[in-house]
Amino acid sequence: SSSSSSSSHLPGPVASKKGPVVDSYKDKNKNTIQQKHEGPCFETDVDYYGNDVDGGHEAQSAEECQEQCVNAEKCNYFTFEVERKMCWLKNTKIGRRPGKALISGPRNCSQTMEIRELYEMYSSVGEAQQSVVDAFLHAWNGYSQSCYGQDELRPMSRGCINEFGMGLTLVDSLDTLFIMGQKHDKLKQEFKKATDWVALNLRVNVNKQVSVFETIIRVLGGLLSAYGLSGSSPFLEKANSLADRLSPALVGNFPKSKVNLASGATKSHSWAPNSAIIAEVGSLQIEMWYLSKVSGNNKWHSYGSRVIDFLDHTHPRIAGLYPTMLSPNGQFQQGHVSFGALGDSLYEYLLKMWILEGKADSSKYRRMYLQSIESM
Repeated sequence: SSSSSSSSHLPGPVASKKGPVVDSYKDKNKNTIQQKHEGPCFETDVDYYGNDVDGGHEAQSAEECQEQCVNAEKCNYFTFEVERKMCWLKNTKIGRRPGKALISGPRNCSQTMEIRELYEMYSSVGEAQQSVVDAFLHAWNGYSQSCYGQDELRPMSRGCINEFGMGLTLVDSLDTLFIMGQKHDKLKQEFKKATDWVALNLRVNVNKQVSVFETIIRVLGGLLSAYGLSGSSPFLEKANSLADRLSPALVGNFPKSKVNLASGATKSHSWAPNSAIIAEVGSLQIEMWYLSKVSGNNKWHSYGSRVIDFLDHTHPRIAGLYPTMLSPNGQFQQGHVSFGALGDSLYEYLLKMWILEGKADSSKYRRMYLQSIESM
């Protein structure tokens, strides 16, 4: 695909001088391109990256590049390299990024499609939606038949995993059951059954050393999202109890990595002794914020916010790019930075917390997120 370089911001759509080809076809007799509609849909200095239809082709202009897209099978997006006069045709647009001297746009300015295959595979949006429900039911039925109430299913052997002992798959699926259950009676019944299981069988004082990070994002997050959607009190009651059990790990500058939910004993990961993992440090703020909001106890949000404040005062080598391991006093223990494993959800949570708190321009989450993305 086309190469690109970074810039400080993404420009808005800019109309081309001649006006882009929008929904066009090739006249068999005149062999010319007919325009059916015009509209501003080109973006300058932006690269659309995704699945290429084929290699680059020569083109003299962005309009000609779009014409190539119109005439190519399964092309939905294009990126034109102004200096090299090269046209890149793409089937899907995974994302967009700054790119010097690039012009990008869709095949059709009036109907932008992210994934064309969806329209080719299904006769309607309703049919596509049903296929998603069917896929979920397939996975849910496999879990329900072999491991209901246990953490995870081994799909090949149909054995069960119970590393946490808190029904991870069930709790993590509550919001999906509720949402899909609005239109599907079977899943509505499954949500009711799962609600009863949580109320009667979920134990949050298990005598196991569990990952604080996984417990917060999957169990606490699952309970809180189910409560937010349904308003059912058992979810909030269990969430409060679980947070209390996690509290021995929510001390100091950063949360501890593991905690025994029965005894409160904490420890580090065996593979990262005396270290905090940056993804774990920055992936509790959403759950703590919402728990405080619905419980009225501000101590949870206060702790999550204090962790970010401390992180904000550390000094990574490149501002906004936080190495994946820190000492308890905030010293980075190596220089490895990741937007994947060990780092990804910190940056995700910075953005989401800015949104949750009202998108204030003065938000520390906004400032830290933008710094991270600009440095990346």
